Amino acid sequence: MDSSGVIPEYWPRPEILPSVGRDLHEQWAKTEVHLRAALDEIRSSIDPKSVGAVEEYLDHNELGLALDVLVEAALASETPALPGAVEHLRAASVEMEYQPYVWDEFVSRFGGHS
Repeated sequence: MDSSGVIPEYWPRPEILPSVGRDLHEQWAKTEVHLRAALDEIRSSIDPKSVGAVEEYLDHNELGLALDVLVEAALASETPALPGAVEHLRAASVEMEYQPYVWDEFVSRFGGHS
């Protein structure tokens, strides 16, 4: 997704669309929006290697890996995560029905819901 909120034409790749239902495609898109929004909010406070990894994972629809790296990077940062980023990460977690293994630590430190 670019800064205007538009998902690039290449996502998701046409060859995977026939194998997934429209509902799943829409869920992936919503989750990606949350993850990219969280990245935008905490980009300046996390390790540049983590930023690059998250962007790479998002570009390849590896949403769980992107969530893992974002949560771990936020925990490793000296800067508190912004409330908006926390909310986007929480929403992505709920949408995916997935919690990174350090989720309880993340929630304990930054708030949100487990």
